[in-house]
Amino acid sequence: MSSEITKFCDCLSPDTELKILLFRQMGYKFAVEMSQVTNMVLPESLTDREVNIFYLHDKVSFKKDVTYQEPFALIVRDETDNAIIVDSPQEVFTTEVRFIHPMPLITLPPRHPIWGAIVKKEELIFLIDCYRFLEYEKN
Repeated sequence: MSSEITKFCDCLSPDTELKILLFRQMGYKFAVEMSQVTNMVLPESLTDREVNIFYLHDKVSFKKDVTYQEPFALIVRDETDNAIIVDSPQEVFTTEVRFIHPMPLITLPPRHPIWGAIVKKEELIFLIDCYRFLEYEKN
């Protein structure tokens, strides 16, 4: 387990509940922890203000051309106006910290935005860290 994830998990009780926003992208399920997001809006509403816009596929690789069926913008909770465009929001659910599985270091580059996974109803959901996402440079 990376030291950063260990610190995150160690500072929370295994019983701590986290609110998770689930969305689909190209047949995969992803999620973000809701404390990192202030709002979810339609992308066209972002034209009224100055916002740095990033698409999920800018920093998470897919093996084929990416399409967006129902795009939504997640407004990241930080000092600057940043939005991450994701596809097909599904639901908000709660999970306990004990059910989060950190990604093995060998599977992804350091500081990759995918930091963990949850299994829900026998489906794998990849957890995206919004702050890592904004900092990460995909090769």
